[in-house]
Amino acid sequence: MIPINIEPVNVKVSQALSERMTEMFEGIDRYNDLAVNADLYLKSHPESDTEEKEVSIRLNMPGKDIFISKQGADFSSAAQELHDALKVALRKHKDMHKNKHKTNPGKF
Repeated sequence: MIPINIEPVNVKVSQALSERMTEMFEGIDRYNDLAVNADLYLKSHPESDTEEKEVSIRLNMPGKDIFISKQGADFSSAAQELHDALKVALRKHKDMHKNKHKTNPGKF
């Protein structure tokens, strides 16, 4: 399990929301075991008419980090969309990493 740091931006985060976000993203390393840690950003946009919530994640990986951001009516829906997009990105990163070593077996 990788460490997950939750960073609220312009919003107060309850303990229950923090725990729910941690539970949602704690098993994400099963899709790609190269992840080092994750920074999860929870943002509220009070200046917009809809007051949408934004959830972003920066997954620290060897080489390039993965950064994805999703918006929704509430943090839970935005986090679910983010989780789905992150699974796809991690699988793609893993396949790319695997294919890179297949084409150059002598290099590490």
